[in-house]
Formats: sequence, structure tokens, C-alpha cells
Amino acid sequence: MTAFNARNFVVPICLDDNESQCEGRNEIGYVGFPSPDHALDILFEICKKHRFRLNIIGDSPYLQSIKHLAPDNAVFHGVINDPAKVKHVISRCFCGYAVYRNTGPTSYSYYGIPSKTFYYFASNTPVVTSLTAHFTANIEKFGVGRVVEPTMEQIEKAILQLQKEFSAYFEAINVFRKNWNAEAEQFHYDRMAVLMAD
Repeated sequence: MTAFNARNFVVPICLDDNESQCEGRNEIGYVGFPSPDHALDILFEICKKHRFRLNIIGDSPYLQSIKHLAPDNAVFHGVINDPAKVKHVISRCFCGYAVYRNTGPTSYSYYGIPSKTFYYFASNTPVVTSLTAHFTANIEKFGVGRVVEPTMEQIEKAILQLQKEFSAYFEAINVFRKNWNAEAEQFHYDRMAVLMAD
């Protein structure tokens, strides 16, 4: 039996609710520090093909090196530290992008939670992402996005599905947020009870 140390644990955070509207969603959003691992070149091609407006929040030397491949209507917002401005952009999107090319057990991305999904879910924006060790099981289970292999075919199919069935994903995120936040709050309560008992 494994001993539990109440002082060493990962603290789950609650999902915000930006009270975004379901209507008027016709764009795609990306939040992050762009790297080759994020498969933005594939996203650029899909956005060009379907004439989707793409919003990139974040910046990096890598992004600067591939900017010329982006669709003409892409908007490069740069780094935004104001959550209200991030909300304003993501609330126009029907898809949040969190794809990783390297998702095997030797990749750090595999063991984490793609934190950008929290920005997306706060605005009821479903996500297209890659398989990770734990968190992405919730995405398919609650129907709040699609988990894909990082290929053009799978990413494109998932994005088109989110666009077509957006209202169902929008509502599913409300249910997911309620369940996730209840579990996070219970986690905090349980851990505090253990710590207070010391």
C-alpha cells in the first residue's frame, strides 16, 4: 500500500465561467508559446483550406519563423496578459487548438494538462488536442472536444465536427465545468481537513 503525504500533491484549479455566448462563433483560437511540437503548420493549412479566421495569442522565435505560412486572415495578437482580452478573443472561437506532435511517454506534454484548455473552456470553446496521460480522457468522456493523432486528416475532421456540432459542445462544457469544479473543491476540502488534523 502506498503512503499518502497530504503535504505533497498537485492542486487542481477550478474552471472559470466567462459567461460567453453560443452565437457568432466562426473563428479558431490558439493560446501558448508556439513550438514545432504544436503542429501549427498543419493548423495553418486547414485554416487556409476552409478560410477559417485564426487567432494566435502568444509569441516565440519559432512563430516568427513560420508566420509567412499562416493564412492571410490570421491575427497575431502577441502575448496578452489581460484575461479579459483573452476572453474577448476566445469567445469568438468555435475551436481551441491544443495539439502536440510528441505525445509518447517520453514527452513532458504527455504527463501534463494542456493549461490552454482552461482558457478555452472558460469561454465554452471546445478543444482539439492530443492524447495525454490523464486529462484528455475527460475531453472525450464529457464531450468537450476531440482527442486526435497529430495528423492533417484527424485534426481537420475534428475541427469540422466542432464547427458543425458547436452548440452541443458548448452545452457539454457547462456540465464538465460543474463536475470538474465540484471535484476540485472537494479535493481542496479533503486536503485541508487532513492538514488541519495535524
